[in-house]
Amino acid sequence: MKTKHCNICNKQTIFKRHLGIGTLIAVIVTLGWWVLAIPFYPVRCTYCGEQRSSGRPKDLTIEILKKRYARGEINKEEFEEKKRDLDT
Repeated sequence: MKTKHCNICNKQTIFKRHLGIGTLIAVIVTLGWWVLAIPFYPVRCTYCGEQRSSGRPKDLTIEILKKRYARGEINKEEFEEKKRDLDT
């Protein structure tokens, strides 16, 4: 280990690094990278891991409507009416 003599206290001390301009540049570049990268990071649901998309809610509601019709909760007329409402 490299030691250095201190003229103030007259002791041998371990050489200490100083943070220079290179460290500052590296920090700025790293922060800049994250500022640019975070907005493009895909937004995912924390529970199921699915990505958010604009068409998903409509598809999901039609699937729910089909399941309700299959279980007999709604009749054919209600199914067709609700499906038309969702298509518009």
